[in-house]
Amino acid sequence: MIVFRCDANARIGFGHLMRCRQLSNELRRRGHMTAIYGDLPDSVNDDDPPPFDRLQRASGWNGRRRDVKELMEFAASVGVSAFIIDHPGADGEYQSLLKSRGVRWLHFIGQPAGPLLADLIFCANAAADPTAFRRLERGPETKLLVGLEHALLRPQFRGLEKRITKERVDRVFVSFGGGSDRGAFRKCLPVLLSQADDTCRFTLAVGSGNPELNWVKDFAAGRRDRIDLRVDEMRIAECMLVSDLAVTASGTTTLEAAACGLPMILLAIADNQVEPARAWARRGAALYLGEIDALVPRMLANAFREMQAPALRARQTRALYETGVDGYGVTRVADAVERCLLRPEGVGETKEQPS
Repeated sequence: MIVFRCDANARIGFGHLMRCRQLSNELRRRGHMTAIYGDLPDSVNDDDPPPFDRLQRASGWNGRRRDVKELMEFAASVGVSAFIIDHPGADGEYQSLLKSRGVRWLHFIGQPAGPLLADLIFCANAAADPTAFRRLERGPETKLLVGLEHALLRPQFRGLEKRITKERVDRVFVSFGGGSDRGAFRKCLPVLLSQADDTCRFTLAVGSGNPELNWVKDFAAGRRDRIDLRVDEMRIAECMLVSDLAVTASGTTTLEAAACGLPMILLAIADNQVEPARAWARRGAALYLGEIDALVPRMLANAFREMQAPALRARQTRALYETGVDGYGVTRVADAVERCLLRPEGVGETKEQPS
């Protein structure tokens, strides 16, 4: 049994859970059993087939030592062979506690901070710098999975046709994640509609756990000729491929947009989105407007007008394709899990990637 440790809710968002689900799906496809432990939504295992063989809800984050103790107790009850740890509170001290238990595990980390003690260290956001991770103190057997090519996306983002930039922006994709949007829809939608041509349509992707959902529904209801509202939409790749521009938070959605070559205007709605957003901008793959609390209408209006230029959108699309986000990150990471956590060194890789 491979045990995932992950929390997900409207406050902290659902990106951690989304990538755990994708990795678990791939590992189960290969014949491994998985379980997930954490503070989780009711819908965590609703897919058919469900992404996890077993689900154990926890009361949330209660400190490192208690969390590790309770995680170990659950692991003992299911017969664990390896762990996948994806929690923002699981820092270096947490790694030390796990290491003292003699377990093998993959550890998700947002920014380089040592020591790195897990068998596998994963970081696949736009700010991930393999050189910075290699400089950190780490265990003698620790291996790094650092870079955008490891992004854990759904299969719908594999093998997509390359985008051809259009002269006009006819459709805009707007999303601020599956949890709380921190007021982003309220701030952005009136500005965007005021700046767009009357023929431009907007696809709004919003999660049912967003506290602002009723406001978004009311706003969209009076503008059905211009707005398509998608609540808990699963076919995100389809929505992105027919769009010409995304206005979004700098979370998991940016990785999906990269796979689709979709130009972006970015906002940070959480502290851990600031550095990735800046990194996308440095790559020339997005315009970054800063943190949502500091956004003023003029900034968004100017950026939206700037993105009407086909040359700029074409440059962003090229930069996005150069990142290596191709939808096959989950097979690369699953290969590493099998090789380093579940099997002797070098035995039994499974390849499902383009040559």
